Amino acid sequence: MQCERLHLRHRFDATRQLLLLQHRAVALLKGAPGFLGGDRLDEPGSPKAPCSRQASSLPTGTFTGGEDGIEQVPRGVLFGFIDLKSQMTMYYVVLAIFLGTLLFVHRVLHSPFGEVLKAIRENEARAISLGYKTDRYKLLAFVLSAS
Repeated sequence: MQCERLHLRHRFDATRQLLLLQHRAVALLKGAPGFLGGDRLDEPGSPKAPCSRQASSLPTGTFTGGEDGIEQVPRGVLFGFIDLKSQMTMYYVVLAIFLGTLLFVHRVLHSPFGEVLKAIRENEARAISLGYKTDRYKLLAFVLSAS
């Protein structure tokens, strides 16, 4: 009986200590911005104010074009004979790439490889029991998604 009371008392003290530590951490984190000077970042006379003003006045549009993006990028010739300077030609090239990618993904998903990936997704243990090397299939799917 004495041992059980000592055990319960010890467990209560550990729980109380953890709660106190949690409350102290929360109090410290709540006060951290004020302690570190985050609440008066742009006040005149603050040592951090010149840095924040300088960072906000950087010319972001000189290289990247700012909100407009990079303009005036010259379009070249695709495969040596498809001139991409026309808007319609560019539209059809992008459409062809999109449809080709869509067809490729559809073909992969409906191939035996795609069926094995679906089986692995549904129940990996069942796919292993059927004799598929799931690690190899998952690695191949990862490499395919990265390319």
